Amino acid sequence: MIANDLSLRRNLSSVSRGGRFEWTHSQRSRCQWIQSARVCFAWMNFALASLAGACLPMSDAVAGITGENIMVVVNADSLDSRTVANHYVALRKIPPNNVIFLSDIPGTLSIGLEDFKTVILKPVLQTIEKRGLVAQTRCIAYSADFPTSVDIREHFQRLPNAQAKKLIGRLASITGATYFYKYLLADSESYLSFASNIYARGPFERSFNNPFKTEHKETFDTAKAGIDGDQPADAAKQFEQLFVQHPTLAPLAVLSARGYAAAGQTEPATRMIKAAIKAGWWSAEFFREDPALNPLLSDADLKRVLPALSDHPTHVQGPMAFSAIKGWTDCGYPVPIKQGGMPFMLSCSLAIVHPRGNTLSQAVTILQRAVAADRTFPDGQFRFGTGTDVRATTRFPGVGDALLYLQLAGFDSDVYRSSFPTKPGDVAGLFVGAATVNFKNTKWKLQPGAIAESLTSLGGDFRNSSQTKLTEYLAGGAAISSGSVTEPYSLQPKFPRAMMHGYYASGLTAIESYYLSVESPYQLLIAGDPACQPFANPPAETVQITLDESDGTKVRFTRQPSAEPKTGAPYQPASPHRKPSPVASYEIYIEGRLVKAVPAVKSVDMNINGGLSGVVDVRSVLVGFADSEPKLTFYKQIELAGPLPTPQAVVLVGRKELDRSDKSPADDGSKSKTLTVQLDCAGADKIEVMHQSAIVASLDGASGAVEIDLSKLGGGPLHLRPVATVGEKKVMGFTISNDTNQ
Repeated sequence: MIANDLSLRRNLSSVSRGGRFEWTHSQRSRCQWIQSARVCFAWMNFALASLAGACLPMSDAVAGITGENIMVVVNADSLDSRTVANHYVALRKIPPNNVIFLSDIPGTLSIGLEDFKTVILKPVLQTIEKRGLVAQTRCIAYSADFPTSVDIREHFQRLPNAQAKKLIGRLASITGATYFYKYLLADSESYLSFASNIYARGPFERSFNNPFKTEHKETFDTAKAGIDGDQPADAAKQFEQLFVQHPTLAPLAVLSARGYAAAGQTEPATRMIKAAIKAGWWSAEFFREDPALNPLLSDADLKRVLPALSDHPTHVQGPMAFSAIKGWTDCGYPVPIKQGGMPFMLSCSLAIVHPRGNTLSQAVTILQRAVAADRTFPDGQFRFGTGTDVRATTRFPGVGDALLYLQLAGFDSDVYRSSFPTKPGDVAGLFVGAATVNFKNTKWKLQPGAIAESLTSLGGDFRNSSQTKLTEYLAGGAAISSGSVTEPYSLQPKFPRAMMHGYYASGLTAIESYYLSVESPYQLLIAGDPACQPFANPPAETVQITLDESDGTKVRFTRQPSAEPKTGAPYQPASPHRKPSPVASYEIYIEGRLVKAVPAVKSVDMNINGGLSGVVDVRSVLVGFADSEPKLTFYKQIELAGPLPTPQAVVLVGRKELDRSDKSPADDGSKSKTLTVQLDCAGADKIEVMHQSAIVASLDGASGAVEIDLSKLGGGPLHLRPVATVGEKKVMGFTISNDTNQ
């Protein structure tokens, strides 16, 4: 068994048997025949039939993050929360079913552990499961007006060491508690350690750490010792056997290749290098640097595939896209959860609207600016504070890693000795070690999409005005920032390492970059746009979605070269870092739910069967062949030629009110008026109007008018959609919206 903590594993098993939330294969089976993004290099013009083999089925979806992977949690009783969510859902094109409304949320900054689990965490996870969204969920994003901290004293009091208790503290952030959801559901305090986040990256050598805690542990240790011994071939065979049983642990295949190479057996060594690449090994630089493996790279297949791999330096582990339905091991590589891997859940707050935080107007503007920064490859320096303050010296040892990583990748970086930068210029990322800073009258400017944060005690504690809050960094131009909700002490594991900026510059999303760089994030409140990705390099293609008119239920997805910039290309003007990735696969979503992932063929026809009628939301997400697994979403509402009529919705009164173009980011919708909508659907027993996932009006019968009180829905873009019930079937209509970006 692979485990981070054996006793925790037993607790988790009992949770599963008790019927509580568990990310299981049976729940993932709703997602049809998901295929690996790495399995067929022929898709990408590398013609590595001997390396890739046939396209293999996989029980989970590929990683990476788009709006389809984000669950937005809304305080239904708060107009600020609704408003922030309305804007973000529209900006990120998040499917309506990904929006979860919760009521009776405490209006306090902190919430008790049991209340958090009962009122927030469990309802969110249960809703995700009920809606069939488990396979695609990567991130839980809380809108405004949620508690920012969780009182974990029940877990704190179990700690045996008094000194450890002082360093641990009694509060966790809401985002940290959500990330460690599995521990909380098992009522385990094991997340209160300085190395609990094993998804975080470490030194490159960590890739070859023993991932096993019980079964296979001794076999691994014996084989590793044998690699440099008298019988390396035997060790290679042992690693190969372990790899066959755990085919997602690519380092096992690499170790096997090294053993075979040391024994002079070039054929199996080459075969295992190919197996490692297929399993998820991205570092071409490691193969080049290894004296035993380098001579094997003259193999014709490897010569063709190596240019597609990563040239990142090998002093630290490289970036790795996140998946919540994979489990992670002590070596930093994933295994299926059923094999003992530890799952996590990325989490952040979209906004902290509070007298000591941001205003509603600021919160919306921050998200708008962040979303607009995607794939813009902003110019500017990554700046790292290295002064004498303990807040800077604590993280100083990791700055060199980031500087090397960024500079070898062609990014400009700099260090400064003062508490805050003074040199003029554009800043692409800011790494601060100071309690209090002042954004006024600075001679430099944060570029849209920048991550900016500081190691300080109370950056996420809004109970008092002491120290600069994370929201000041957001108001100052950052796309995302963070701060501790209570005294964390100057402990590096509780804060992002400088390599966060290296991972971000490699193309990962902001939220992935954060959790890749913090070993113990339970106290860290992260806020902003989780999906911001200014350095992402998705495929330079689009997907055209069309309906076969002769059939009426067959949808065709066709890949096409990207349009010119003036017609909506996914890229901004040329940048030396703009290197579009080949298409690895694309995902297909129907009504926001992942149903299939297919190889990178030119076009795919999909029959939407099951007797569906009405309008369906159809999406295709291109997945790039890169270690960051970058994505692009294309979507369209299509009316099927089904047996039942499509419900119609026509605004009778209030269209001008709905279409108001003067809505500022500060408008919470409270002054909006009533909308009257005529609903019609022949043969319907009932017609409802949905806003996101909530019913906002209902009509019994097949025709009539309903009134919708817009003042209760929050400000910003609204998306109203009629849903008819005909017998036991639901039929959707077209969306009515005031979203100018639609």
